[in-house]
Amino acid sequence: MTQKNSNFSRRVFIKTASVGAVAGSAMPGLACRAKKSEHTGILDVRPHELMLIVAKIGAGLKDDLGDARLTEILQIVRRDPSQPITLKCPVTSNYSFQNPDELTEPEEERLFYLRSDLYILQRMGMAPGVTKPAIEFFQRLYDGVKTAKGILYFDEITADTWKGLEKEGRNYDKGRAMGNRIVIPVRDQKEEAEYKIDSVKVMYEADRLKIRPHHLMCMTCFYGRQTFKPISEDNLFEAIDVIQKTPEIPVELVCGPCMICPPCYNYNPGTGQCVSPFSMAVRDELKDLSVLQALGLKYGDVLPARELYTLLFDRIHVQTQICGWGDGVVTSPEWTVCTAGPEPGPEYAKGRAAGLGFLNQ
Repeated sequence: MTQKNSNFSRRVFIKTASVGAVAGSAMPGLACRAKKSEHTGILDVRPHELMLIVAKIGAGLKDDLGDARLTEILQIVRRDPSQPITLKCPVTSNYSFQNPDELTEPEEERLFYLRSDLYILQRMGMAPGVTKPAIEFFQRLYDGVKTAKGILYFDEITADTWKGLEKEGRNYDKGRAMGNRIVIPVRDQKEEAEYKIDSVKVMYEADRLKIRPHHLMCMTCFYGRQTFKPISEDNLFEAIDVIQKTPEIPVELVCGPCMICPPCYNYNPGTGQCVSPFSMAVRDELKDLSVLQALGLKYGDVLPARELYTLLFDRIHVQTQICGWGDGVVTSPEWTVCTAGPEPGPEYAKGRAAGLGFLNQ
């Protein structure tokens, strides 16, 4: 990224430097190198502990949940929403390979907690031993476990073994009613607005755009929408505007979040990564690779915008080809699609037909 303005403030530079850092190395072939996570380790959690954290917040507690174990989990995942968690429970089946090393609940309550664990996993569409970023687990909990009734508490107590946790269960219901981001709050809107201003400034002053491959298609869909104007949550409009004004500007294809991402509510400025609760990061990585494969390119390649978009529209005719995995079928929540089915969406078709507003001129 090139600074053309000598008055470019230190605040702007510090904030937007992360864009260049995560946009990939300038050296072709080294732009995207897989590396081991920097997390200190995987956190083992019982499924019912996820519900109890929501219950504590539903009861009005904030940072200190009044339970050392739950408070520690909360602090870790708020500090790093991508913290990997493995959901474990003590089963007797062939999933026993993942059983917790120790159990803390009284022996007379173990059947209740095991049933709770398995029911939560069933509602989340998962199995014991699954590992995911923390933010995804709490979203799946919100989506799948709509009430604690039948899990933490029951209409009828059939025996002491099954007396459950009615108070905690009802507090879970209260906590869930507060929204899906009470455990891991959304990004501060003021910060998003500041990053929007700063990153747009960098983009308009740059002599090269750094764009992740599938965002070329997002830009096309954005241009094909009924309303084409700037929005607060990304820089799609601005990237298109730069290209329309300077069609020969070099575009470097980069790995991971790019110049379009800093204002996004899923963008983590600390890591320069996407922390979507909907597995967006891994889904988008496959889309990036599929675009590169279709174009015969790789991370770090640099082409003039006109040449790049001519190639894109020649090789990728419909959005389902990339964003719908070719058939538009959703195989799991991790692999959602950006199109309603096997037929192409109108936005990409419209944007492609218009040549993104500059190819046909």
